Amino acid sequence: PTGATGSADMAIKSQGAASLQVMPSTPMVQLLSRQFVGTEIGAVPTARIGLDVYLTAAPGDGLFVALWMECKSKALYGYFVDNFGLKTKGVQANMWSRIVWNIKPEAVTALREASDCVVRLDFAGLNQPIHVDNLNFDP
Repeated sequence: PTGATGSADMAIKSQGAASLQVMPSTPMVQLLSRQFVGTEIGAVPTARIGLDVYLTAAPGDGLFVALWMECKSKALYGYFVDNFGLKTKGVQANMWSRIVWNIKPEAVTALREASDCVVRLDFAGLNQPIHVDNLNFDP
């Protein structure tokens, strides 16, 4: 992570062995996925990407998560998907919440065909630890 430290937390997780606990050192934190290729995900089953988040305190008005995508081999650079306000979407403390972004058709095509895609999450207004887990394509 940029603007934070990250560590595996095996106690708080939504699936699998652990979640990523992000401890912010600045109010703006960036997380990058590993690079992936379209053949890893096959035909993208949906035009939605989801992420599970867990907060230990209620989110403030200014806590947002923005989703960006980049697939250079398909000329998709700094593609902004959307901004998600955690408080306005009903995210609560001490429970997992699923947040979902809708992806436009041109980005779905790039995901299906590209060899070098990366997803970036920008957390703005982050003033508390956050756990993230299960970043994937939603049905």
